[in-house]
Amino acid sequence: RYVDAARQKVLPINPDFKPPYAPALVVLDCEPGVRLVTQIVDCDFAELRCDMALELCFRTLEPLAHAPFRAPVFRPAHAR
Repeated sequence: RYVDAARQKVLPINPDFKPPYAPALVVLDCEPGVRLVTQIVDCDFAELRCDMALELCFRTLEPLAHAPFRAPVFRPAHAR
């Protein structure tokens, strides 16, 4: 989320998706120069930490105004 200072409102980072969701910029251990803009799933938001171990999974994402699509997302390595 970010705050629109002019309107003093909390807005979602991407209005195409219904909140709540956890957007993330993930750096791959095997390719440190690669960064993926993605979502973290299967995790309580209060448990999210920078540099936490994640694993890849795939989900069907459903944007509000577009067709659903399959996307790579990440979950904490301990969440199964």
